[in-house]
Amino acid sequence: MSKAQKPPTKKVKLEAFAIHGHLGNVPVDYEALFSAIADMDPVERKDQVGDRVTVLPVFRREDDRYYFAAHVGTADASFLLLDLRAGTEEERALEPGKIVTRKTLGLVDPRKRVAVVQFVQQGARAGQIAMLLEKLARRINPVEYAELSLEFTPVPAEEFLEALAEFDTIKSASMRFARPNYDWEDYGATFQTLGQESGASALEVQASARRNGSLNKDGGIIGLLRDVVRKGRSMLKTATVTGNTASAAGLVTLRLDKHIETKQAEVPSTSSGQPAEAEVHKLAKQFLEERPKIEE
Repeated sequence: MSKAQKPPTKKVKLEAFAIHGHLGNVPVDYEALFSAIADMDPVERKDQVGDRVTVLPVFRREDDRYYFAAHVGTADASFLLLDLRAGTEEERALEPGKIVTRKTLGLVDPRKRVAVVQFVQQGARAGQIAMLLEKLARRINPVEYAELSLEFTPVPAEEFLEALAEFDTIKSASMRFARPNYDWEDYGATFQTLGQESGASALEVQASARRNGSLNKDGGIIGLLRDVVRKGRSMLKTATVTGNTASAAGLVTLRLDKHIETKQAEVPSTSSGQPAEAEVHKLAKQFLEERPKIEE
């Protein structure tokens, strides 16, 4: 008797992002914002820039969180198939109103101000999803949300600081900050005030070492970077550090977007090979609940 065949699975990678929002110079009521978007007609939750279409057919509330499915694709009238065996091409026409997409799953928690977003090659990125939510809010209420700014910033993984500590010399470093939520303390208050007075949605800091020298590895911009990452809540949109390590020849560049807090797991897949949506949402909820609690 042959062994029972295992059900098909798909590896899923989820990433954590901090949510930052402003209405001009006042805080955002995240619950009201996301609730209004959830109440929209799903057909209306879409945006097109050029030939690229982003759609949010699923954005529903469950247990004070909002689960979503985001699709990205192009508004082409046809797509091209390649027969790998024959090496021939075949053009297929699409029915009006239909597009070929990649689906990205995740959730947002307005209370914790955290988003969990599935990483999908050529799928919707966290920044695209935040931008779509921002546009949808303006569509719902053009007056109330006229000055809305919404950003998802990556939460650095512990390995980012471990990699930073490996540098022997540091030649350059840069950080780009989002305007943080109003009630964040320490650096958050400083950057919030600076961003507000500048009328900026983001702030950037850069430093380069003297020739044949190194940036201070304990203070200055590197000390600021290390301290901001240790806060556990991310204001950083991007961060890069370039220098030398004992384990590599030549210059090495450390990038925040390669070291985001993640959770990976195998989940059941559908007959078409897609990860089961309910299982991915279950994994996202587990990821959110496992993360360290941060005092508000």
